[in-house]
Amino acid sequence: MYTSDSDVGVDFRTLNSYLSVLTNTYIVKFVPPYYTKRHNEIKKS
Repeated sequence: MYTSDSDVGVDFRTLNSYLSVLTNTYIVKFVPPYYTKRHNEIKKS
């Protein structure tokens, strides 16, 4: 489920900054999707 920054109540740049810090400190790792099309990924999971 995807939410926008307005749903969370935090600015996009702030969220991006937080995620950058977490990624650089190896707390979070972004994993690329298996499928390139979101429809196929949802359909086959």
